[in-house]
Amino acid sequence: MTKKLYLSWTGVGLAILLATGCGTHGNAANASTLKAANQTSGDTATTTGISVGADAPDFSLTKLNGQATVSLKDLLGSKPIILNAFASWCGPCKQEAPDLASLAKQYEGKVSVIGIDMTAEDSVSGAKQFVSDYHLTFPILLDKQGAFLSQYQLVGFPTTFLISPAGKIEAVHVGILTKSQMQSLFQQAVQTKGV
Repeated sequence: MTKKLYLSWTGVGLAILLATGCGTHGNAANASTLKAANQTSGDTATTTGISVGADAPDFSLTKLNGQATVSLKDLLGSKPIILNAFASWCGPCKQEAPDLASLAKQYEGKVSVIGIDMTAEDSVSGAKQFVSDYHLTFPILLDKQGAFLSQYQLVGFPTTFLISPAGKIEAVHVGILTKSQMQSLFQQAVQTKGV
């Protein structure tokens, strides 16, 4: 009987993990500030402390190849931006990566997709392997010091943000995006204006 109860609770825990994404070590304190509204689709989901309509915090992160840094200011202006925060060890991140890669190619020129590896809780080698395994062609930035994690108040991975060309947060989703949800997010991105 105890074994059945343990397996039952293990299954519940696994379902919660897959529905919301992988937690963070550094931002466990933010768990008490979770909200129950997914701004991208109206479904119940966990969100970060960053609100839709707020200015997106600026960041300056190193590219995966280590040759340059990219800031949010560098990305603003002509196209909406989808930022996807991930970790190479995160199961839900692995699950959504193929769809993200496909839609990034489909919407190339219309939407800027940027992956941000949570390197402070991951590794550069893990990020490189993730990019190789999932054939990601969009830019990958490294959050080596956890600055992005902190500024964007992340509570789990993956976390996806839609940012307007003017730098406003248009949508936030914590946890895995289904293919349908991701398609909706890209369609919303294309309709996002720069003002």
